[in-house]
Amino acid sequence: MTLTMARMLPHERIDSRRTASIYLHFPYCTVRCRYCDFNVARVTEIPRADYTAAVRAESDLRLPEIAGRDVLSIYFGGGTPSLWGAAGVADTLAHLVAATRAVAPEVTLEANPNEAADGALLAAYVQAGITRLSLGLQAVTDAELHILGRSHDAPLGLAALDVAVRTFPAVTVDLIFGLPGSTAASWRDTLVRVLDTGVDHLSLYHLTVEPRTGLERAVRDGRLSLPTEDVAADQWELIEPTLASYGLHAYEISSYCRPGFESLHNTGYWLGQPYLGLGAGAHSFSGWRPGGARRRENLRPHKEYLRAAMSGQDPVGTEELVSRDDHRDERVMTGLRYGSGVDLEALGAELELDASCGLEERLAPLLREGVVEVIGGRLRLTPRGRSLADAVTRRLLAG
Repeated sequence: MTLTMARMLPHERIDSRRTASIYLHFPYCTVRCRYCDFNVARVTEIPRADYTAAVRAESDLRLPEIAGRDVLSIYFGGGTPSLWGAAGVADTLAHLVAATRAVAPEVTLEANPNEAADGALLAAYVQAGITRLSLGLQAVTDAELHILGRSHDAPLGLAALDVAVRTFPAVTVDLIFGLPGSTAASWRDTLVRVLDTGVDHLSLYHLTVEPRTGLERAVRDGRLSLPTEDVAADQWELIEPTLASYGLHAYEISSYCRPGFESLHNTGYWLGQPYLGLGAGAHSFSGWRPGGARRRENLRPHKEYLRAAMSGQDPVGTEELVSRDDHRDERVMTGLRYGSGVDLEALGAELELDASCGLEERLAPLLREGVVEVIGGRLRLTPRGRSLADAVTRRLLAG
């Protein structure tokens, strides 16, 4: 007789009292995309060995913060961590696994198509211990890639995705809708071309024009025009039925996958799990403890980070105490994005609040309007509420 264990969903594995995740930031890029406001650095020569040594040194300082916790996920983000090299990633990952309670964690590496198209390099990352590739495709037409300032063209992007799907146990793709010049038809074509590769997970984001980016200047100067709200809404409404026809369903507002391919790492963020951030500009969160939670950001400039970490100093840039109300609001805001919602009773008990987390009066009108529901103690958005998620959240958390 064969016994089959029921598949555990990410929220069933995550326990903010006992689990944690690790994020490693690799800031180096070959180009800065026009929409990017992340902590990135363009350099002529990437100091791979020095950066690896610095992250290892910082990890020795920081890992006691998550001692005794099960590390469920490790995430290499950036920047462009696929430029780190398999040797540096392998060395860093082996050090983290040996020093923590990390047993078969989900290990994700972000990659640009320029590197992901190299099958030998991807195979080396598998050997290094990467189990999941996050491919920054963003678009699949040359015109849209040019608008975004991406360094790859459309054929290379799709070829890289094909190599990735054949190489890694799990692959996720980032795509952006609401791009200048795009239509509902062009967005549907983008989705279909990506889904036809057999990818198991998609993260889909509406274009955000961030201040002080090349894209913001182009829109401000009238060189680019964003689609109307109606066009963006039409693109949004295409997502669910198109992906459902390929067997992918939403488990978070921007995240879709086949069953079993949910991201443990991202779910940990949404559910308030502590995380340790290593690298230039990386963020850490202690999780809730009596009296507050602590949030930290490392030094952002890569040279300052390297100097501090390699000399044995604490590379912290800023640190703050998160109050109970702020933590509650953050948990509700991120939890509402997650498909299973927020366990209000558990959160209330954790924060020593009532079963509604002090939100009963604000919840009442939203329940009557049918944009939220509470089932089994879990607060979540209804299908109607998902289309109004930002407005619903603002009303719920308005003090």
